[in-house]
Amino acid sequence: MIIVELMGGMGNQLFQYAAGRCLAMQRNQPLYLDLATLLDRSPNKEEGFVYRDYDLGIFNTQENFAIPAMVFDLIGSSSLSPTLWQRIKRKFNTAVKGVNYEKRLYKEPHFHYDEQFYKQQAPLYLNGYWQSAKYFEPIAHLLRQELTFRQPLPPHCEGLATQIKQTNSICLNVRRGDFVNSTKTSQLLGFIGLDYLQNGIVEMLQKVENPHFFVFSDEPQWCVENLPLSYPTVYVTHEYAGEKFKDYLQLMTLCKHFVIPNSTFAWWAAWLATYPKKIVISPKKWFANNQMNCQDLIPEEWTRI
Repeated sequence: MIIVELMGGMGNQLFQYAAGRCLAMQRNQPLYLDLATLLDRSPNKEEGFVYRDYDLGIFNTQENFAIPAMVFDLIGSSSLSPTLWQRIKRKFNTAVKGVNYEKRLYKEPHFHYDEQFYKQQAPLYLNGYWQSAKYFEPIAHLLRQELTFRQPLPPHCEGLATQIKQTNSICLNVRRGDFVNSTKTSQLLGFIGLDYLQNGIVEMLQKVENPHFFVFSDEPQWCVENLPLSYPTVYVTHEYAGEKFKDYLQLMTLCKHFVIPNSTFAWWAAWLATYPKKIVISPKKWFANNQMNCQDLIPEEWTRI
């Protein structure tokens, strides 16, 4: 079996699921999802820390959930908080001589694509973010089938969906929220700024005739005030967001072209979009931390500015 640890928001969970699914298929093994770290509600004193939930239930994914005994059998974890998990692993590995559970735990060695990933053998526990399409290229077609939405858009979204489909729609996604308010997130990622958004718009206008912008954001009013556009524009308000922003995501995937920020949520919206001639513009600098190597995060066919 292959067990993959889920953590972070929806975009991160999608990368983790996709990588685990691909390796499990290549090894002809079942895939199990470990939610322990994701759903851990131990007190966290870090400023701006955001607790997450399991978000993949909106898709037609395979949902096999790991139970504590399965995880413990592989790596000595009993699905407790990360701190207790590490403590138990050290104790368990010390107590049972000759058993090295770390051999069954594969930790992502660095952020860019790991050439050793496909060489790993089952049983295995995957711990990492796996943020590159290279981890799941062999099953991209299958993933596009599984990562379809279980529920159709609600009736009040149908008019907007039709408008997106019938125009040269450009999804302009603006992520602020924790990118601005969370100390840890802003230090790692940070809001990409108005300059990038305006340059992305200019770049898109050179490539798309009769553009129609659809602005999706966690702060739509900020976009109205700071991103006035002289082209047909819809600032999509949160009445279209849906639970866990699932309707937002589904509407975004209907767009033909994309200007995305350094957000995995937007990355997946662009990747899942089916328009064959889509243009995707993404930031050249994905991380505020210059030491993070994101060379494999952006597909080659996308434009980085």
